[in-house]
Amino acid sequence: GQLRLVSKLQIRGTAKVGRVLTVAGGVTSPTATRLIQWLRNGKPIAKATSTRYKLTKNDRRKVISVRVRYSRDGFVGLQLSARTGRVR
Repeated sequence: GQLRLVSKLQIRGTAKVGRVLTVAGGVTSPTATRLIQWLRNGKPIAKATSTRYKLTKNDRRKVISVRVRYSRDGFVGLQLSARTGRVR
């Protein structure tokens, strides 16, 4: 079967050092397991695999994105991503 996207994947929060970004939306039907990875300029950030990510000085002037991989037995996997503008 196919996983169906119920709500668009988004990043919530202000792209500013010290603020927290949160994964929002990205809900599938049926519900699937999510693997989350935050990225800085397209490269994975070590240990940044939860729904929340606190921006650090290393993120200043970089583009932060999140990649979410969905899986469920018997269904074709799905991968979505969202990104911020440059971090202030």
